[in-house]
Amino acid sequence: EAAAPAVAGSGEPQVTSEQIAEMVERLAQRLKDKPDDVEGWTMLGRSYMVLNRYAEARTAYERLVRLRPNDASPLADLADAVAMVQNRSLAGEPARLLEQALKLDPNHLKSLALAGTEAFDRKDYLQAARLWERITTLEPADSPMHQQARASADEARRLAGGSTSQANAGRPPTSPPASPSSATNDLSVR
Repeated sequence: EAAAPAVAGSGEPQVTSEQIAEMVERLAQRLKDKPDDVEGWTMLGRSYMVLNRYAEARTAYERLVRLRPNDASPLADLADAVAMVQNRSLAGEPARLLEQALKLDPNHLKSLALAGTEAFDRKDYLQAARLWERITTLEPADSPMHQQARASADEARRLAGGSTSQANAGRPPTSPPASPSSATNDLSVR
């Protein structure tokens, strides 16, 4: 976000993609001297994800997981990066990482969202619905995350042959389930 281009007409200089890439490279160089900088590794991983440099993001998140092995967030971010390297597939290593993250924090939103998507992709619709339903218990009813999780859970239940929630009964789903995202804070379910 800090490196995002300024709004046109704001009077502030625009940041070019080359300048952003240069800032990311400087951060990577700085981390060679400060290899235990958790915030730096977090920022570097997110920057690489935004730049679609998924293999490098994976490496940054692997380092972060070593620094914070008992934190669900780096595990979820690593799962996301690995999935992107695997052509957006959450099967295999990403699924294992998400399972580990949910053992550490059963209410971790990104882990729930991605694990729900992984279950949906395996056609385990009831498990997907359970995971996405948990998000609805954690987020306020008027939040976009809650609404998206509700719609995703309803779609999964429908595909499993079950009933949907009262709030969305009879309404068609608005979009397909999500795949891993390169957005830094994208916790969207679908």
